[in-house]
Amino acid sequence: MSIREELQEIIRDIHMDCRDIEGVVVATVDGFMVATDSAEPHIMEEVSPLIAYLFGSAENLCVRVRKSSPSQILITTDNGILFAVRVGDIVLSAWTSAPITAGMLYVVLRKYAPKIANILFKEKTTATVNAYN
Repeated sequence: MSIREELQEIIRDIHMDCRDIEGVVVATVDGFMVATDSAEPHIMEEVSPLIAYLFGSAENLCVRVRKSSPSQILITTDNGILFAVRVGDIVLSAWTSAPITAGMLYVVLRKYAPKIANILFKEKTTATVNAYN
């Protein structure tokens, strides 16, 4: 099975675990889109760099206030939630407008982010990825 097929399988599993998710993006921390699934595929090329920008801005803020690097970002709006989880050099993001809790989205993304990192960086030790479980 190719890496792309493995990632698409995980994205399908994410949707199965939380059916109300409207979009999923797997991206690098510098904004390169690796895999995606959304009802609006035309916006996905823009989403990856914006999420990278969010993490970059959060990193700068954390440096200024002397905190460690951010591992997740939660954005809540009047009509939805966007949650992004970072594991190493990979960011897994998903969003929904359904009235699911942020906790549900958190649990689902934290479950799959290390699996995605393992697929993309098989040569790295799993100890690094397992530290995020």
